[in-house]
Amino acid sequence: AALPGMNEGSVLLWLEQFWAAGAYDLIVVDSAPTGETLTLLTLPQATQWWLSKAFPFQRAAVKTLGFGVRQATGLPVDKAYDELDYLFGKLEDIQSVLADPEKTSVRLVMNPEKMVIQEARRAYTYLQLYGYGVDAAVVNRVWPESGVGPAMQKYADAQRGYLDEIEGSFAPLPVLKAHHLGEEVFGLDLLERIGDALYGAASAPAEDVRDPAARLYEAQTYRVAEAESGDGYRVELHLPFVEEQDVDVRQFGDQLVVQVENQRRHYVLPNFLGYYTLHGHTLREDGWLEVRFAREKETG
Repeated sequence: AALPGMNEGSVLLWLEQFWAAGAYDLIVVDSAPTGETLTLLTLPQATQWWLSKAFPFQRAAVKTLGFGVRQATGLPVDKAYDELDYLFGKLEDIQSVLADPEKTSVRLVMNPEKMVIQEARRAYTYLQLYGYGVDAAVVNRVWPESGVGPAMQKYADAQRGYLDEIEGSFAPLPVLKAHHLGEEVFGLDLLERIGDALYGAASAPAEDVRDPAARLYEAQTYRVAEAESGDGYRVELHLPFVEEQDVDVRQFGDQLVVQVENQRRHYVLPNFLGYYTLHGHTLREDGWLEVRFAREKETG
């Protein structure tokens, strides 16, 4: 049986190989639904944590002990550690590429339907939590406002409201729309029609054409700033569509641990914040989580 996470790990290792080859202008990953995608994107962080925690003696001690085990039993424990370390290094390399907004962006794809919009919001929140840049929302299967026939008119009317909701929810992200073609999209001709709808036809005026390979929106998801009072600092994280009761924030040494529902992210704090302690957090109306740090007051 495969080890947990190996399917996702193999996808990332192939992706790392394609990236390292440098033979492609653009790599497109058609990812799975939210849960599986998050497992994929958080695997490098989880495996690196597991490696450091699973071997508390650290690398040198494990290799020394493993060499003794191999000499005594023939089991290549030290070699296995080297292989794991190599694989986890590859995962860490590709994770740094995926988390770099200069190299990677995520586009959320949804249909204008209530449950699908909720899932897209959840995906957006978790992607921001883990620091992945989202540069657009793509809305698929949009029916025209009229001419769809009496059987589908009520459905098309409902879509209008959901489209307004999407525009409001995901602003300032650009929202790209592709109309329902009335059939399954197979073949280059239909794909070209979808591409023209999303990014503009090659024959269209230049101002109406988007480069599909370009980043369509750029914004920070994490920032550190001095408090207005001058006696501390604040760490700000972009976490849209979250209720304050669903957020838990804790400090463990030089790490800030933020949990949103069942998803947890460890942030390594800047060195200077080691002299400060967590003094509360606030989830602002603009979707930013503000975490406050201040020096402990000296007593005596």
